[in-house]
Amino acid sequence: MIKKRNWIIVILLLCFIGSYAQSDPDILLREIYVSNQETNALEILQLIKKANIKLAYSSNDTDLDREVLLNKNKYTVKELLGLIIADSDLRIVERKGKILLTSQPIHSSNKNTISGFVKDADSNEVLIGATIYIPGTGKGVVTNFFGFYSLSLPNDNYELETSFVGFKKQKIKADLTSGDLKHNFYLNADYQLDPVTLISDYDTKKLHNKSNKRITKEEIDNVPVLLGESDPLKVLKLAAGVSGGVGSSTLLNVRGGNSDENLVLLDGIPVYNYNHLSGIVSIFNTHAIKHVDFYKGQFPAQYNGRLSSVIDVRTKDGHMKAYHGNLSLSPLTFSGSLEGPIQKNKSSFVSNFRRSSVDLINNLGSEGLGYYFYDYNFKANYLFGNSDRIYLSVYIGKDNLKVKKSELFDNLRLNWGNQLVSFKWNHVYNARVFQHSSLTYSNFENNFLGNLFENGSSEDESNINSKLGNQIRDFSLNTEIEYYASEKIKTNFGVNLKFLRFDQSYSRFKLSEVLASNQERNKSMNFDVYIENRIKINNKFLVKTGVNMTNYFLSSKVYNYFLPRLSIYYTPGTKNTFFGSFSSVSQFNHEITSGSYSLPNELRAPSTKKIPPKRSTTFEIGYNYDFNKKDKLSVQAYYKEIEGVLIYRPGQNIFNNNLALNWEDRIVYGKGTRKGVELEITKHLGEKVKLTTSYTLSKADNRFDNINQGNPFPSAFDYRHVSSTSVNMNFIKNISITSVFNYSTGKRIGIPIYSYTDFDTAIDVNNSNESLTLLAPSPNSHQLSDNYSFDIGATYKKKYKNNHVLNLGAGIYNLFSNAPPLLSYATLSENNDKIELIQIKLAKIIPYLSISYKF
Repeated sequence: MIKKRNWIIVILLLCFIGSYAQSDPDILLREIYVSNQETNALEILQLIKKANIKLAYSSNDTDLDREVLLNKNKYTVKELLGLIIADSDLRIVERKGKILLTSQPIHSSNKNTISGFVKDADSNEVLIGATIYIPGTGKGVVTNFFGFYSLSLPNDNYELETSFVGFKKQKIKADLTSGDLKHNFYLNADYQLDPVTLISDYDTKKLHNKSNKRITKEEIDNVPVLLGESDPLKVLKLAAGVSGGVGSSTLLNVRGGNSDENLVLLDGIPVYNYNHLSGIVSIFNTHAIKHVDFYKGQFPAQYNGRLSSVIDVRTKDGHMKAYHGNLSLSPLTFSGSLEGPIQKNKSSFVSNFRRSSVDLINNLGSEGLGYYFYDYNFKANYLFGNSDRIYLSVYIGKDNLKVKKSELFDNLRLNWGNQLVSFKWNHVYNARVFQHSSLTYSNFENNFLGNLFENGSSEDESNINSKLGNQIRDFSLNTEIEYYASEKIKTNFGVNLKFLRFDQSYSRFKLSEVLASNQERNKSMNFDVYIENRIKINNKFLVKTGVNMTNYFLSSKVYNYFLPRLSIYYTPGTKNTFFGSFSSVSQFNHEITSGSYSLPNELRAPSTKKIPPKRSTTFEIGYNYDFNKKDKLSVQAYYKEIEGVLIYRPGQNIFNNNLALNWEDRIVYGKGTRKGVELEITKHLGEKVKLTTSYTLSKADNRFDNINQGNPFPSAFDYRHVSSTSVNMNFIKNISITSVFNYSTGKRIGIPIYSYTDFDTAIDVNNSNESLTLLAPSPNSHQLSDNYSFDIGATYKKKYKNNHVLNLGAGIYNLFSNAPPLLSYATLSENNDKIELIQIKLAKIIPYLSISYKF
């Protein structure tokens, strides 16, 4: 009996051993060596079969042509199969020593979520746009504007990787079998990585939003600029589709749009004037900036209010562990900054101040000239536990210009500035729901006082002083909820309530006699509701759908618009991406510039019952090609229709208004079309040279029923050809050399060919001395000469053992150039026998030195 029992035990053991051998649970962990870095799914499956591994799959369910990029020489079978089936309904099943790729879901309904923040390990600053992903699968997410991420996956164990440009990657083991997991990543800076060779893995590229261009502080610092004053908007001028004339100006005309058609945000606060004098430099202090996001199409649903672009500037939060500062000096400005903890690892602040140091516009030939500007930024934040954070942001800036006497002005006083304040609150409800709310206040005011010579002569007694002012007050409340439904679906929903007040004043007087006076106040309210879904259909298709429902309330009129947005991305392989988009946007605020003055003397006014809002519809298609991890090609084509183009009536401007005291009667309302093709190429020549070039071919036309006989004519911003090329070189340690070449066809203006009596002025002076008004037969019929410039600059960076950093900059701006005029206007000659075109330009060649010390 005992022998029989022993035989039974032996037989059972043999059966168990046999079944174990047949199952071979380690088959998925078997390692396979690969040689090709670029291959496809079929070749990988054949490679697995050659390793004597039994494998079954359906050719109908499996994408055998799928391109796969391999970044190492050794993979497990599970890793290779994961690359093939990523973002599909296929699952890996191992049964009795055989591997099956089946479409039957295995525990697909059971998912848990890992969420948290990605931060800089040194400063505790959140990293915006960092990627958290499963290597080789295409599965992952990108952190939002506040560094938060949420990734839902089937219950299993995962190896997650986090990366951010300029930082070392970090890997963790994530166990999602027992529930949701909270984890904050702290990344260390990679000081060995040369800025010119910063790259991202293909996995991370696939996860990022392709609709925006992100500009980092490092990119801003590497571009040679006027008098060594780095500026983010001058970097944006190098992008395809952006013009505004070659030279020092930071005025941006995006895809043929006016500069007021750019929605400019500073930490979410709308900015109504983003330039200092004539656009020589913007209001954005580079030392305060974290990064800039730039959209010229494919607008996310949360953005509305402008037709051409979105420039979203985000500033630093401040170091949470130690105090640091920066002192900088250039021929244009001096600045200083300080940041540090208020309560270590709980709250921090950052403070920046900048002021102009010299006067740059002596070339106007003016007497008694005085000018200065300043900027001040302050930001503080506080962490309440792991789920709540509040922010306070403040910006104050001002320009002040005085000209005692010049060819164009007499006793001119012009000042303008912004005051911005915001309070933000972020809250994490759970692993999948994130809310951010903000309360913002934006105030812009500009005032003009002076005598614009009516007859081109300061000795003429008919000269009359003009005084005008504009003030815009914007009070906004916004809240948005981000819902991470799954790894494939993310939904943003939000509401925005905005109260606006426009104050305008105008007066003309001679000595103590008031000849004309007018004051207007317009109030309005905006209420926007928006929703956007980001749907990852599979590894090849990504769709973003959204809508912005906007309501504009006036005392006697309500405008309602339904503004849909749609973007589709198709990525057939590791190198190619095709995309198309449709965007509908509206703009309720208007800016009408008087003549060609590059000063903030424009009329700013809201939409009214007579003047409806601007609206545009944009269609866009594009193609991106990645030559490798660093080099890429981008081609885009767009077509835009605009309703609501505003210009002054012929013979009218912001100063001549006695026959039309109401500004609505001095302008005309028309339509416009914008179309173009854009090309961008980034190429690395070895490890030390980076070449970036862009080219835009475009056309911008306007049409008004009562101007030019109703025929289309070129817009003032119809720059037909625009191109730029930048080269960044790092041949010597600690030294970076950058050169930039820009080219643009000249700006279009109307050249007057005859004059007539200015009736407004005649009425003012009781016909005692008639003045002449110049009139062009066709708007913008004359094109100024083509513009080009070549700039070169070098930066020496020395890092000391105490982590202090010294930066020395030197360069030449406009080494050779034909810059656009800073100011252009037509006037009569002294004898009133001919019309002259006056153009005023800055000096051609401007060398500079700059220094900054970071501690």
